[in-house]
Amino acid sequence: MNTIWYGDVSWLDFSKSAARAWYKDALKKFLGEFHIDAVWNDLNEPAQNYMPEAIYDYDGQPRTDAEARNLYALEEAKVSFDAQRELRPDQRPWIFSRSGSAGFHRYGANWGGDSDTSFDAYRANLEMSISMGLSGQPFFGHDIGGFLGSPSPELFLRWMTFSAYTPLFRNHAVETAERREPWVFGEPYLTLIRGIVEERYRLTPYFYSLFHRDRANGEPVLAPLPFHFPADDIAYVVDDEFLLGPSLLVAPIVKEGETTRFVYLPAGANWILERTDQQFAGGSWTPVTASIGQIPVFVRDGSIVPRAPLAQSTASWPLDRRRLDIYCGEPAAFELYEDDGVTFAFERGVFLTTSISCTPGQATTIDLRRTAGTWTPPANRSWTMVVHRVAARPTAVRSGGAALAFIENETALEAAAQGWTYDGGRVIAKVPDRAAPLTVTIER
Repeated sequence: MNTIWYGDVSWLDFSKSAARAWYKDALKKFLGEFHIDAVWNDLNEPAQNYMPEAIYDYDGQPRTDAEARNLYALEEAKVSFDAQRELRPDQRPWIFSRSGSAGFHRYGANWGGDSDTSFDAYRANLEMSISMGLSGQPFFGHDIGGFLGSPSPELFLRWMTFSAYTPLFRNHAVETAERREPWVFGEPYLTLIRGIVEERYRLTPYFYSLFHRDRANGEPVLAPLPFHFPADDIAYVVDDEFLLGPSLLVAPIVKEGETTRFVYLPAGANWILERTDQQFAGGSWTPVTASIGQIPVFVRDGSIVPRAPLAQSTASWPLDRRRLDIYCGEPAAFELYEDDGVTFAFERGVFLTTSISCTPGQATTIDLRRTAGTWTPPANRSWTMVVHRVAARPTAVRSGGAALAFIENETALEAAAQGWTYDGGRVIAKVPDRAAPLTVTIER
């Protein structure tokens, strides 16, 4: 028996096989009877932070709290995972946990715990995210605005713009805090928050593919600059920026009242400010302005960033359209990963990887090729390819050698089955998807 913030509690000993079996059966019954599809494991450090008298059983091989406590949440998460998998064998479990040691990534998501509500805490959460990716926990995030208080509109907006680029994106607070649903702040904040959330949903194909990369080779979804630029010595001392995958550099503004910051752009690449398409050389510090609802995001030249149409829920995520933002001043490539998002059919080969590449030149060539898996996208799917930083209107755009029709503007192009347009430095081409390799050529 221990006393924590809400009273006297006892802890299940998850090091003991009999306790794990009892809890798994009880959890399966509870989840099944109440039709619950997820488990939230809280206070599982355990929350009594100092228990020198505690002994963990380990099936007759006892360990002290100092020896065993870091495994407590891991063992709990495994039981939570196994209970859901046994109850619904072909539905992916969902586990959300306040704690978890190395290996936890196999079972669920972590969040940063009960953070203060302040700009200092916001900065600390940014640093924590960068560390977690390197620590083998790819699915990680924070309570937007901080847990233990009521954020100002400015703090909430700044924290939300940062969190929209973290693997886990959620708004949560202690019950005594003031309400913080987006509409509570009124205008102009509601419109700004809506835009942030919408961009997060559009980036779902990029995030999903990054999670596949992590599963395949351990590459963190969110990483510090030197992970992708190990030869840049300055990158090692920058702790308030991060890379989301290999393509997006995110530089949150973390000081109250500021709307400008210097961003370090790693050497070895050119960088394009996403908001303006302005290009900057790597290996330099660049001043960037970002109003309260904005965040400096740079795209590495030689990148392809997939996006989806706006959806109100991933359960209604449209599969019939995909957008590719292509930055092809350098050769670019990306592997898009897709599956049904719900079941374990991907373990049986029901997934799809699509290799996407862009080769610059007098004629810029974009190639799409399905490379693995049996998952099939909708027959009517289309690709919208947005090629950035094209200085002049092309003479022609071709798909499979056949010329596409020029359409006057992007709105009209959206309604067409295929075609292309030129919009002030961007070539936008729309083509039907197909199982066979697909080539689009932009001719100068």
